[in-house]
Amino acid sequence: MKQSIFRLLIVLLPFLLFYSCYTNINKQRKVKNISAFTKLYGYVRWFHPSDEAQKIDWKKFAVYGVKKVENAPNDQALRDSLLKLFRPIAPTLSIMLVGEKATQTINYKPKNHKKFDKTYWQHFGVYLGKASNSYRSIRVNRKNSLLQGKPDLLYLDKLPIIANYARVRLSFDAKSIDNFKAYFGFINFHKIQEFILNPNIINHNQYQSSEWTKIKIEDFATSNKNTFIIAFQQNGLNPVFIDNIKIEYLEDEVWKTYPIENGSFSNYLNKNKQVGSGKYDYYKSNIKRLLIKDTNKDNFCIRIKKTDSLFAETPGEYDILQKQITKGLRIKLPIVLHTNENNTYPILDSGELLKLKEAIEKVEYTHPYNWLGSYTIAWNVFQHFFPYHEELDVQWKNELIPGIMSLYNTQSNQQALKEFRRLMSKTKDGHLTIKSLYDERDYFLPIRWQWIEDQLVIISSHYQVDIPKGSIVNKIAGQPAKAYFNKIGPLVPAPTEGFHNYKMEMYTLKGAYNDSIELTIKTPQERTQSFYLRFKRKTPLFNNPNDSLPRFRSLKNGITYCNMGTLPEDIYIKHLEKLKSSSALIFDLRNYPGSAAYTIIRNLMPLEDTIKPYYMPQTIYPDRKDVNYNNTGWNLKPNEVQFKQPVVFLTNAMAISYAESIMLWVKHYGLGTIIGQPTAGTNGNINMIGLPVGKLVFTGLKVEFPDGTQHFARGVLPDIEVKQTVEAFREGRDLQLEKAVEFLSKIIIAE
Repeated sequence: MKQSIFRLLIVLLPFLLFYSCYTNINKQRKVKNISAFTKLYGYVRWFHPSDEAQKIDWKKFAVYGVKKVENAPNDQALRDSLLKLFRPIAPTLSIMLVGEKATQTINYKPKNHKKFDKTYWQHFGVYLGKASNSYRSIRVNRKNSLLQGKPDLLYLDKLPIIANYARVRLSFDAKSIDNFKAYFGFINFHKIQEFILNPNIINHNQYQSSEWTKIKIEDFATSNKNTFIIAFQQNGLNPVFIDNIKIEYLEDEVWKTYPIENGSFSNYLNKNKQVGSGKYDYYKSNIKRLLIKDTNKDNFCIRIKKTDSLFAETPGEYDILQKQITKGLRIKLPIVLHTNENNTYPILDSGELLKLKEAIEKVEYTHPYNWLGSYTIAWNVFQHFFPYHEELDVQWKNELIPGIMSLYNTQSNQQALKEFRRLMSKTKDGHLTIKSLYDERDYFLPIRWQWIEDQLVIISSHYQVDIPKGSIVNKIAGQPAKAYFNKIGPLVPAPTEGFHNYKMEMYTLKGAYNDSIELTIKTPQERTQSFYLRFKRKTPLFNNPNDSLPRFRSLKNGITYCNMGTLPEDIYIKHLEKLKSSSALIFDLRNYPGSAAYTIIRNLMPLEDTIKPYYMPQTIYPDRKDVNYNNTGWNLKPNEVQFKQPVVFLTNAMAISYAESIMLWVKHYGLGTIIGQPTAGTNGNINMIGLPVGKLVFTGLKVEFPDGTQHFARGVLPDIEVKQTVEAFREGRDLQLEKAVEFLSKIIIAE
C-alpha cells in the first residue's frame, strides 16, 4: 500500500510542480496587467484634459478596469484591453508594443486649429472632492474648469469680543451685471474647515446691481464664535466689483467700527500684494483677485473674476506624455488638447462613451477587486501628488507591483484591509487615515496606556476596571507587550518614533464590539495579575492625558502655568492681567491647541511675521516632474499686549499639525525655551479621496522650517529634552513641568 502511494506521488509530482509554476506565472501575468492599468489610470484621470474623461465615475472605473485587464494572456491582448477601456475617454491615446511603430496616426489638430484654445490640467495640490479644502484642480480654458467653484475668501480674522455676545454688521459697495453671492458670518476658529466644505453654513445672500450699491449683512458674534469670514462668489461670466468693506459692532447701543486691513482698497499694493487678510491663507480660490481702478470710482476697488489658470506654469504647446507602462508596452498620451467653447478636440462618437458608462454602472465591489481598485486610486494619488517623496526611505513607484500582489493574495475583506493599511503606512504620513466600510474596530478598551522608559504603563482606567494606575503591561493576548506592538507597528503610519508610539497606543485600544483580550500586568506593588477586558466603549477613555490638566496654575516664584490645549480664547482674555503680572510663564502644548493659541503667539511676537513655511505643490506633469511650489505663511502681527517675562513651552510627540505650526513659530522667533520631546513631524493641510472600500485621508501640503530644512519626520526639537520615567509617573510627578519650573526659577532668582 505504501509503495503504491509512493509510486502515485512520483507520477503526480511533475504535474503538481507544473501546476504550481503555471499558477504562479499566471498570477504574475495578472499583476503585470493590473499594474499597467493602474499607471494608465493615473495618467488619464489627472493629466489628460478631454471632456470625455470628466464624464465617468472614476471610482467604479478603477474596479471595472482591474477586472477587464486581469486575464489578458500577453502584451498584445493587454494592449487591446487597455485601448478598449480608455479610448472612449482618451481618444488620442496610443499604445504600442515596445519596438513597434505607432500603427495609427491620430490627428491632434482640428482643421481650423488657430481658432481653438489649448486646454491642460493644472493642480494646486490636487482637488479630489468637497473635502479637498485648500486644494484646486482645473482644466485651463474649459468652462467647466470651475465646477468646484467656492467663494473667494477675502477676509478671515478674529474679532476680539470680550463680552459673551455682540451684534455685528458688514457693509460694502458692490456692482455686477450678473448675480453673485456674499458671505458674512462667525465661526469657531477650529471649525473653519466646515465653512470650506459647506460655505452655506454662514449668512449668505444673492445680489445683483449693474450700478454701485451699498449692501449690509448682520450676524452675531460670541466668545466661542468670533472668527469672521467675508467671502464673495461670482456666479456668472461677468466680474463682481467690491469696495469700502466695513465692519461695525454694537456696544452700549452705539455702532463702533472695527478696523480691517485695506477695507477701502485705497492701498493699491499692500505689503503682501494681495487683497484682504492673508494671515491664514486656508485655500486659494479659482477666482482671480486683482486690485484695479474702476472708471466710476475715484479710488481703487476689488475685481473678482473667474480665471482659467491657477498659476503661471504651462506645458509645452503640444506636450505628449510618452511612458513605458510595462516591459512590453509603451504609451503616447497628449496632456494638451485643442478646445473651443463647446468641447475638446477630437470629438468621439458618444455611443462608445455611453456603452462604457453603462458597463461601469453595473460593476460590483467584490473582493479582491474592490481593494485592487482602491489601490489603483491610492497609489496614483501618492505617486503624483504626495509632497514628501524626497523625505521617504522607500521608492513609492517600486511599491506598485508588490502591493498589487499582496492584495491579490488576500482571502477576505478584513485581511485585505490589514494589508492595505500596511501598504499605505509606508508613506509614514502621520495624518493618514483609512476609513473603511470593512473596519469592525469601532470600540475601545476602558483603559489608556503609554510607553514610558520602554515599558507599557497603565496611565488611566475606568473606575469599574480595577487595574492600578502605574501598572506595567507584560503581556497582551499571551504575547509580550513589545512583541504585540511590533506586529501592529507596520500597520500604523507615523514619521517619528514618539508619534508612532502614540498612534500604536491608540490603535491597540480599538477592537470589534464585545471582543475580549487578556492582559497580564505587574502592579506597582510587584503583584502579577491577569485581566480580561472587552472592547465596549464608543470613545476612548480620553484623547490626550494633558487634556485633564487645569487651564491655569500658580507655581512657585510667581510662575504661571497655562494649558494651551484646553484653553478657549475668552477664558484666556480674562486671565491676561494675571499672566502679564507673572514673573514667568509656562505654556503647555503637549496636545492640540485650543482657540486661544493664535492670540498667545501674537502676545509674544515682538515684530511682524514674515516666514512662509507652507509649500503648495503646483503640478502639470505626472510623476512629480517639474513640480513648483507656492509658499505662504500666517502674516502674524504683534498684539498690543506683549509678554516680556521669561517663557517656556512644553511639547512632545502629541503636538501634531496646527500644534507643530505654533511650535515652529516659537522656535523660529525665539518666543520661549522649548522643553520636552520632539513634536510629531506631521504638518500640512489634509486632503481626502473616496475609494471603493471607503475614504483615505492624507497630507497634501508640504511644510519646511523657514531656513528650508526638513520638518517631516523630524518635527520641532526641544531646546532641553526631558523624558518621563515610570517612577515619576507613579509618584504623580511631571518631569517636564518640573524642569520648566527649575529653569525659570534660576532666571528669576538671577534677575
